Amino acid sequence: MRDNASRCTSPCYDYHDASRIISLCLGRIGGHNYDNALSSIFLSSSFDSTQSSQSPLPVTLLQPSGLSYQSFWKVCLPSFCNMYIPCGITIIFLPNSNITYEMRYIYRSFNRANSSKAQRYVQQHHLINTAISMLQPDLQIPPQICLSHSIVAGGTFNQHNQINTVRNGERGYARLVENVAPAALHDSGHVVDPPKCHPNTRVAIIDSIIDWTSGANVDLRDKPIVWMKGGAGAGKSAIARSVAERCSELGLLLGTFFFGAADTTRNHVGRLVATLAYQMCIVLPELRDRVSKLVEDDPLIFSRSITTQLTILVVRPLSEALADHSGPTETPRLIIIDGLDECSASIDSQRDLLVALQEATSTTTLIRFLVCSRPENHLNSAFGLPCMVKILHKIFLDNDCSAAQDIRRFFEDKFHAIKEGHIFKHMLPATWPMPEVVRTLVYKSSGQFIYAATVVRYVESPKHRPHQRLDAVFNLRPAFKDLPFTELDSLYRHIISKAEELPTVLDILAFPALYGSFPALEMEVMLQLEKGDVEIMLADILSVVTVHKDTRVKFLHKSLIDFLSDSQRAGDLYRDLSAVRLQHVARSISIFSNGASGSI
Repeated sequence: MRDNASRCTSPCYDYHDASRIISLCLGRIGGHNYDNALSSIFLSSSFDSTQSSQSPLPVTLLQPSGLSYQSFWKVCLPSFCNMYIPCGITIIFLPNSNITYEMRYIYRSFNRANSSKAQRYVQQHHLINTAISMLQPDLQIPPQICLSHSIVAGGTFNQHNQINTVRNGERGYARLVENVAPAALHDSGHVVDPPKCHPNTRVAIIDSIIDWTSGANVDLRDKPIVWMKGGAGAGKSAIARSVAERCSELGLLLGTFFFGAADTTRNHVGRLVATLAYQMCIVLPELRDRVSKLVEDDPLIFSRSITTQLTILVVRPLSEALADHSGPTETPRLIIIDGLDECSASIDSQRDLLVALQEATSTTTLIRFLVCSRPENHLNSAFGLPCMVKILHKIFLDNDCSAAQDIRRFFEDKFHAIKEGHIFKHMLPATWPMPEVVRTLVYKSSGQFIYAATVVRYVESPKHRPHQRLDAVFNLRPAFKDLPFTELDSLYRHIISKAEELPTVLDILAFPALYGSFPALEMEVMLQLEKGDVEIMLADILSVVTVHKDTRVKFLHKSLIDFLSDSQRAGDLYRDLSAVRLQHVARSISIFSNGASGSI
């Protein structure tokens, strides 16, 4: 038996000889299985080491979608080259990225082969042929390859005279995955401690959304879009995640996208459709080839408008698949888009997305959209357009009368858990916490779960006595090093600082902070503003205040008063409310005096 390295003197192969190409479609094989998979192919293939006249075996490698590009070239390729190049196997690399980098790394990897003959063969034949195959766009590798022995396809061994079809659109699917935002999925592991509804809370709202999704609510069957809006911290994302989990269990969920202003992969619409299409392919595997082919056929698909992307990659494939379906047409149908206001690229991109959703619902009845956001002014306008009103159902969380009851249950359950399981539970007073304390906490929450969640996280710290932490919340004892409402204060600061006329806005906020709900018209007189200015100036912060139909301004968060009146918490947003009250009195006297003298 001759040494395998002698195979290197064999003549070069014909690239168009399809019967002698072994294709490795390794999309579903884990990295640690590569060596075993390649060994099995090599050992069970038609390659006969005793036949010195046999030509080298060409092998086509497709980059696996499960591994990053860099991992594939640095981990899998050297292993393959070191094992098989001395035996005379030729490799064709399908081009899908930077050719210069590929060629440089291939050269370095191949030169590590032990046989000097193999090195020369690689340099003289393999590297040249590889370069040709990569640089010739008209080079066609036949999709069907007949093998006489074993191959690996998707992690499964198929024995003896099988036909292996290189999956059509595989490169398209890889491009689709590259454009996905993993952190935008409802069950993403990238998000630390994602908000979820506490057990037995928000039950009515969640059930109503599921009934709408499934079609059980007859009155809402002609409303394919639901807009769930609420102020900052109202629990929109928690409800959206709970709905996603329930609908996934019921087989009703098609996909989700959770925007996040601080995450560059999900604070814009660029990855939205790819993420939804990817999830659709997971939920409905029969759509994968269809969607992958569409991406492969249009290399610029992710540069097109959001409406075009949604139509081509989601609406049309789903509609065509169901049109071909002979059985029941009950399918996953719900798409959840959470935090639309956190799409920070531009207001126009948020509007464009709503237009895309409206157009999608005009071409198919198969998809329903749940959109969650704060009640920003531009979104109120967009959802108020006639074309949207007729297909839209609104859920306003700030009007949810059951929120206070749910928050009470949340506090009671969490305090009970602290009394049962905290490391310092033996130090807690027997009557802790007093009922009036819980009532006050519920009142201060104002129906906004973020206040309740912030208090509980602070109190349940394993490094402190819970009852002392709760006293610090009420300023009954000096604050600890970590202040109780740091997270909440950051939220208030972020929202209020967005106001264009910030000094005047702070003057306006002093009125409801001092007197409760206050008429906007009287504020405008006191502050010498034009009629309507208050409503316009507050448009940027409607997630923490509301202007009622009678134009009375009211805080959505009672805890906002505590923030604005505490110089340590508010910082440069602080207003001395005692001094402001005196200014208001002086201004009122001045207005009255001028009015009495006929000046106004």
